Amino acid sequence: MPLFYDQSFSKSVNDTAAFAGGGDGVDNQDVIDYISITSGGVAQDFGNLLDARATKVAVSNGVSDRGVFRAAGGYDMQYITISTPGNSVDFGDFDQDVDGKAGYSNGTSDRGIWAGGQAGAYYEQMEYITISTTGNGTDFGDLEFGGDIDGWRSRCGLSNGTDDRGLQGGGTSWLAPPSSAQYNNISYVTISSTGNATDFGDLTTARDGTGNGLDNATNDRGVFVADQTDSDVLDYVTISSTGNATDFGDLLASRYGQACASNSEGDVGTIAGGVTGGVYTDTIGVITITSTGNATDHGDLTVGRSTLAGVSNTAS
Repeated sequence: MPLFYDQSFSKSVNDTAAFAGGGDGVDNQDVIDYISITSGGVAQDFGNLLDARATKVAVSNGVSDRGVFRAAGGYDMQYITISTPGNSVDFGDFDQDVDGKAGYSNGTSDRGIWAGGQAGAYYEQMEYITISTTGNGTDFGDLEFGGDIDGWRSRCGLSNGTDDRGLQGGGTSWLAPPSSAQYNNISYVTISSTGNATDFGDLTTARDGTGNGLDNATNDRGVFVADQTDSDVLDYVTISSTGNATDFGDLLASRYGQACASNSEGDVGTIAGGVTGGVYTDTIGVITITSTGNATDHGDLTVGRSTLAGVSNTAS
């Protein structure tokens, strides 16, 4: 596995978060920047995406060191080697131009899941990829729905890594007669299998979420991150159990379009960027996942932006 060493970070591998794409209210960006998750500070330039785009969701295979970004709208995926700065490379395609997916993986077990989304209609489909192999997405199964609910977008996804459970929570769904509403549902899948999602429990509030949440993998805690301009809520669950979420604390601010990346071994979760009131922030917040409490300032992106995606190469 390729390594890099950056003296300003005093870290080599397994502690890198890369944040890609996004927009500043005028233009989409092709920026990729990176930080040491445990040290924080000012992010550094990593390289560029193949094109300027909102990304919003990504998956990785942990210490195997590959991160895959999924366009927020668009058909393609791109990947990077997380420990080696450079430009992204084409990974493969989907047959649907869908925005607002959730994403998670089972780490070094090498499967990534994309869940739900919207392209006019709201989708209940989940798709999977083998992260270490380039290629197109494959059908996995369907998200939960019931009554008049039909499909989901803007959910928050997380997992317990090689322990193989993936969760998606919150989001907006489409009702009949046509109208949209936010929900507090959490559902789960076994990532290495294919099949439909099963009910897990409920968030503390109905809301949209980031494409990726925060987790400490085999330590088994997941934190759902609110992703809207009127909610700063953080909730947590024990991933291997089922049940309702518990309040964790608050974000630095209520923002839309944030990105998340966590250090599974070091128990550190970062939340970067976002927009509120027309202000696009470069701020990176941080939490300790096994604790509860409010996020604190951890550093800055190279460019303030929202609808970006985060990914890390920590063990999972």
